[in-house]
Amino acid sequence: MTKQQRRKVILGALAVALIVSMVCVDWWGMGSDDLPRIMEEGRLVVIMDDSHMGFCSHHVVDTMGFYYEMVKAYADSMGLELEVVVVDGLDNQLKSLAQGAGHVVAATIPLTEPIRRKYEAVGPLYYAHLQLAQHDAEDKLSSPLEMVNRLVVMPENSAYEMRLDFLGEELADSIPRFVVKSCSEEDLMRMLQRGDIAYTMCMSLDARCWKRIFPETYFDLSLGVDQPCGWVVSKSAHKLHVSLEKFFEGFMQTSDYRRIYLKYF
Repeated sequence: MTKQQRRKVILGALAVALIVSMVCVDWWGMGSDDLPRIMEEGRLVVIMDDSHMGFCSHHVVDTMGFYYEMVKAYADSMGLELEVVVVDGLDNQLKSLAQGAGHVVAATIPLTEPIRRKYEAVGPLYYAHLQLAQHDAEDKLSSPLEMVNRLVVMPENSAYEMRLDFLGEELADSIPRFVVKSCSEEDLMRMLQRGDIAYTMCMSLDARCWKRIFPETYFDLSLGVDQPCGWVVSKSAHKLHVSLEKFFEGFMQTSDYRRIYLKYF
């Protein structure tokens, strides 16, 4: 092989390598959880809990779950099949997203600065604050000061534990808590109405849904101020994030959304 032929072979190999690297970069940039890949597969996977707010596996008639119906409207508008991965507890849901179990977490997620640093925030869709859920009307607490030494029950890996720690620091005392494994927020509301537990916590938006299902439960005591809440996708899912934001900006002004909303609140 002459020197000129070797040069042509080397240049050809470099050209092939460049093309391959460009394809790989494009594939990597697209990401398995971003919109082009999702559209190619024809399937959107959403992570949510088993409840009337998320996906109600024990639904009655047409109450499939508030967030399920919202994300189903988006999936239908995109011509996508919708798949649900049921995961209880926000921490567990975020871990599942990081592990690639789904494309979006649909829950009432406070869009705090740490959340926005780690994820693309869809929203705010709502504004809500933390509330205490109580069972006994005769012994109902009317101030956070009365929560000292009262046992609060919550799901494992609940995002509310940090707020309870801060509240204990504000009160200069401890607020005991009991963590229940493999339990959704709706499960706790059911236990609360039966009188099995005395106190748990939820966001005010969710409380409006729970009040309709569990009328003997009380949600009078606020434990914080309103904060923006929404859903999250991974940082690599930029196009999916933009698409969801654009869809809900319009959808939440429609009669279809109003019909869904009035079923749950």
